[in-house]
Amino acid sequence: MGRPPLFVDSDCAWPFEEKIDWSRLMVRVDESDIDRLPEALADFHSRFDDQSFREIQQDCRATWERYLTPNGFATWLREFFADNVRV
Repeated sequence: MGRPPLFVDSDCAWPFEEKIDWSRLMVRVDESDIDRLPEALADFHSRFDDQSFREIQQDCRATWERYLTPNGFATWLREFFADNVRV
């Protein structure tokens, strides 16, 4: 909703992976590396200055609004069915 998520990956699928570069927008740590979580978080944040971090936050918010809000999801679901279901 505007902040880069911290995600412990347990081999799950992310929504809209073909449209969203999640690796750019989140801190992802494999569940087997949970002890490395503080370092992964510090590494992620060290890649950004204040301005670029604000831009990532804005990208996270825009991604949430476009794909994950009820209205955004309904829009993509409607487009998916229009493109993939023939009657």
